[in-house]
Amino acid sequence: MLADLQSLSPVVAIQIPYNLTRRDLERELFPMAKEEDVGVVAWGLLGGGVLTGKCRDVKVDKRY
Repeated sequence: MLADLQSLSPVVAIQIPYNLTRRDLERELFPMAKEEDVGVVAWGLLGGGVLTGKCRDVKVDKRY
């Protein structure tokens, strides 16, 4: 790992925005984290309130 070569503390976890409207990270980031033995901490699981049903007038980006 790069941290070992430069005598730095290794990365043990990353924190990312992840929810049903943003699942593009599953293809590349999760396999890399597993391979490098790095934990993934998700935030924004409810999509800023969009997935709770509370915000019905909010337009969701439907590209994903």
